[in-house]
Amino acid sequence: DADADADADADGGSDYDDDDGDGGRGARYVPDRSLPTDDGAFSPPSQPGWLGSVSSYVARAAKLVSAPLRKLLPGLAEGGEKAGDDNVVYPEAERLRKEHADANRELRELEKRKTELEDLLEEDFGPQGKFFGLRGQCFDFKPGGEHSYELCPFDKAKQKGSDGYSSVDLGKWDGFGESGYKTMFFSKGTPCWNGPVRSLSVSLSCAADNEILSVDEPEVCKYQMVFATPAVCTEEDVAAAAKAAQPNDGSDVDVDDIEHDEL
Repeated sequence: DADADADADADGGSDYDDDDGDGGRGARYVPDRSLPTDDGAFSPPSQPGWLGSVSSYVARAAKLVSAPLRKLLPGLAEGGEKAGDDNVVYPEAERLRKEHADANRELRELEKRKTELEDLLEEDFGPQGKFFGLRGQCFDFKPGGEHSYELCPFDKAKQKGSDGYSSVDLGKWDGFGESGYKTMFFSKGTPCWNGPVRSLSVSLSCAADNEILSVDEPEVCKYQMVFATPAVCTEEDVAAAAKAAQPNDGSDVDVDDIEHDEL
């Protein structure tokens, strides 16, 4: 019996059946030859301690995947040039991006113009738009002294210094007066020192030309201006002008003929 135990210990000390015929030494890893390989470029490890090299195998696997993609991308770009090791410039994509940016810029300009036209339609230019011709124009008045004045109907009014550079706002356009279209108002100008905010009222009078006739400051920082313009002339004004233009012999002058000649 002692000899039998010794023989059993020499055979590995196992008392179970040796099904795989390895003498009880344990199973060995056998690679599956049916799996695809890359001719040795990347194969599973077959030695103890391979866990410490996982990162290197992952890097090699990533290289195997990226290599064919690097060859494919230039073909997809149809001749695109590389902008760097990992960046590729696509001419067609660049062209489309530029067209998209140009279209967006044009759209913004059209929307801005649309808003301006809508605001213009809402603006009050008087009966039959007779004051529309003053929009976008500015008129200067230099009475002498240290100040001059600028009037921009439907926009703003300023008082300028004699140096030609300094100026203060007399107000921004605030509409016509309530009693017809005889007065323009400008409000919310530059605040006076220890005083109120500047404002301007413009009295309109009939004349053949557009011009500022006078500027006054009856109250601190409250200005008054007289502005002559043909836009404010009425039929009565035309009749009075026709009467004043009659010859000294007293012969009648047809007002309709005068209006026709002026047109």
